[in-house]
Amino acid sequence: MAIQAPCPHCGVTYKLGDDYLGKKVVCKRCRTAFVIRGGQAAGSTSIVPKSVKPSPPRSPIRSGAGENRGVPSPTALPAKGRRRDPDRENEVARRSNPLIWILAGLGIAGVFLLAAIVIGVVLFIRNQSPSIGQVAENSSKGVGSPAVPPEQERKIAPLAVHVEEANPEKPADASPAANPPVPKAEAKSPKPTETPPAKTAPDSERESVPGGRLSLEMLQHLKRATVFIKREAGRLSATGSGFVMKVDGETAYVITNHHVVDPSGEMLRLGPGGRIQTVKVRASSAVVLAIFRSGTKDERALHAEVIASDPSRDLAVLKVNGVRDYAQAIDLDQKAQLVETMPVFILGFPFGKMLSMNKSNPSITINKGTVSSLRENDRGQMKAVQIDGALNPGNSGGPVVDDHGRLVGVAVATIEGSGIGLAIAPAGLTLLLLGRVGGVSLTKRPVANQKVTLDLEAQLIDPMNKIRMVALHWARKGIKPRPQADSAGLFSPLSDAQDVDLKIDGQRAVGTLNLPLKESEAYDIEYQVAYINGTGKVIYTAAATYHVDDQVARPPVLAGRQPNLRPGVIQASPVPLIENKTASNKPLWPKAGTVGDIDVKEVPLEAETILPCICWDKTPETFCVLTSSGLLSRVRLDNFEVTETQDIGRPCSWLTMSSTGPIVTVNSAQEAWLLDPSLSPIKKLAMAGVTQVVSSPASSIAIAVNKDGFAGGLGVIDLSKRAFVAQHSFNELGLIGGASRPTMSPDGKYMFVQGGLEELKRIRINSTRLTVDKTSARIAQNGQSVCVSSDSKYVCLPSGGGNYGTAGYSTFIYSVSDLSRPQITIGSGAYPRQVGFDPKAGLVYAQNHEKQLLIFDPLGVRLKDFTLGPTGDVKQFLVHPDGRKVLILTEKKLYYVQIGESS
Repeated sequence: MAIQAPCPHCGVTYKLGDDYLGKKVVCKRCRTAFVIRGGQAAGSTSIVPKSVKPSPPRSPIRSGAGENRGVPSPTALPAKGRRRDPDRENEVARRSNPLIWILAGLGIAGVFLLAAIVIGVVLFIRNQSPSIGQVAENSSKGVGSPAVPPEQERKIAPLAVHVEEANPEKPADASPAANPPVPKAEAKSPKPTETPPAKTAPDSERESVPGGRLSLEMLQHLKRATVFIKREAGRLSATGSGFVMKVDGETAYVITNHHVVDPSGEMLRLGPGGRIQTVKVRASSAVVLAIFRSGTKDERALHAEVIASDPSRDLAVLKVNGVRDYAQAIDLDQKAQLVETMPVFILGFPFGKMLSMNKSNPSITINKGTVSSLRENDRGQMKAVQIDGALNPGNSGGPVVDDHGRLVGVAVATIEGSGIGLAIAPAGLTLLLLGRVGGVSLTKRPVANQKVTLDLEAQLIDPMNKIRMVALHWARKGIKPRPQADSAGLFSPLSDAQDVDLKIDGQRAVGTLNLPLKESEAYDIEYQVAYINGTGKVIYTAAATYHVDDQVARPPVLAGRQPNLRPGVIQASPVPLIENKTASNKPLWPKAGTVGDIDVKEVPLEAETILPCICWDKTPETFCVLTSSGLLSRVRLDNFEVTETQDIGRPCSWLTMSSTGPIVTVNSAQEAWLLDPSLSPIKKLAMAGVTQVVSSPASSIAIAVNKDGFAGGLGVIDLSKRAFVAQHSFNELGLIGGASRPTMSPDGKYMFVQGGLEELKRIRINSTRLTVDKTSARIAQNGQSVCVSSDSKYVCLPSGGGNYGTAGYSTFIYSVSDLSRPQITIGSGAYPRQVGFDPKAGLVYAQNHEKQLLIFDPLGVRLKDFTLGPTGDVKQFLVHPDGRKVLILTEKKLYYVQIGESS
């Protein structure tokens, strides 16, 4: 049953549930603490006994000789010997006199008319104010606060102990003045039984509050434990969040995300007009600063050393010296009981210095959310905590805690436009602190004395120095199957294997392996790493294969490397849901081609304006290019002569070739233009928010993509009907967060996209029906393109931040029919962005940030690499159907490369 509770000081009345009886609350208006006593049920005419009438509030306005307007005259005393009841007499008089009712009605109408006149005058004066941003003074709220009428103020004023807005109403039998007085500083203090709220409340009282809250003491502790992280890499900088997990004397150990301190990848910065821009960064190292008590007069910035960084879990540990008493730690031994709907608090520094009120560093921001889902991998292990609350760029690495200050997770990413955030589960942090081997590289020395010597180096991720032993476990490849992961994700050792002990040297372990090599003999070995970490048990990584011969060996597959997260808005996901996926190392084609000299020609077109969607025409003697400004051209391959052009006249975003002719995506007009073979428009189709339309020469349909978050979807165009015939939302298809980099296979059977948790997704095309039927492991950090071979047999998702599986950077190539594990892995070096398949010649083309052309054989062995011209990222490889000829579009130039065969 609802009750009405008046404030004993200012008279504001709140409508509350009867579960507040006997509890202490604080008036939002005057800040007076009082205990809820038994009152009147909501809706009654009085909330106090009739014998105790509330005193009318005094008006501060006085006129005349001491007259106090607004205070009624004393009521005449009743006749001696007879007791009068003024209320009853007045009620009888009102009911017996119709004239009173008429006058009362006229009086009410007059009040409404007077109120309308007053409101009109106030609005006129406000509109005439010369200062747009100025706010009026209000004696009840203080200088600088917007003037709010008391009645309106009471409707929005919640009790301090309630997380939702209460429903205060006007006190019964009292008419407060239009502008109530400010409580004086010397007003009487609360009674001893009504003491103001303490800084900390008992757990029983705190837990009784709907939604929970942090005590003041715990809030201050968490603010001192949360750290503002700044990363300086050359001319660019990035920011994030972190928190102290341990203090040892004057040394603090800080947890944050890998992508916060990683000098490569992308950063966010504030561009012209206050817009957020994404900036590509290339730096060999970065300076990391940890700012304690950021945004306060006591803030302190100290250099931080990255002692461990795990890209697979997107976690890093920093060591900061000289913290003195600036740091307080979050106790990781205190475990939060995770359950859906539990309230959580997100601490950090979203948007970095953009939220700073001055030139200094920003103050901490604390948001509230709830746990909406607990994400587990296939083995039932907790991998991520899904948060229904605000996580923004800059929150990355900050703590998410429950109302007792216990760690719920490490903020890492958000699904853009959804209001859903993701945090790395505490279990992932526990595993990081126990130590693990990130991977191992095998580097062959020059062959001598019929012996192959391999230099071994295992990467350790061991911030607390828990690893006690590391060894390489290897055996000649035989008929015995490889060890598979058990239900806990652990591997058994190889059969009949030998061990090579590795020496631990900081965050790596090194050693050598000598293998015999007879003339013309080649063989494979299988290997895995064995180590003892903080659990005291021997752990084996997944097995990989190394090919031993007298040629240059391919880049090895790292054992146990996992994908890492997309930085910033975070726009990504928590941690990998599928682990330990290594290449099968089967050749893509039956025979590998050989590579001789190459012939490079520069195509005289303005490459900087060409979109990365060059396509072959009806015959491979010509190709079509589209500029971002909307100029479509057909170009001859032999002499690069432009034979036809079509000026769309508006900015465009994509070009694709279909069975009926080119299709141009005019994103500025939200249209798809169907063109005939002469490049003339034959139909314009409208789709709100369209960004790309994709098709293939073998397909009679095209698919239009609207990337508007959860509101986006895919539209199917029937090219014979020249109309949209079906719509599929991302939610309907299960594409959480949308679909990026759509590419249709040349045979028109599938469309591939990057979606979900940075995975490669296969969409089956059955007439107008689309179905997501295959999904890869999480393989991309900031994926750049989806590449499908011209024979529709292979697909990959190169990543600007590096895919996962080999030393440095690598790209997984999958069979179109099987996305469960990669077919081969190629290691191209830093920033792989594009791949070109050449089935005719049996070659794979790739690039890195230094060289525009790398050539691999079908097993992933790098054959040669070339620098074509000025440094610039490759935006597209377009391989000729005849093989050994490829158009390479870079940021600066368009090249035509012919690759010869050695004799």
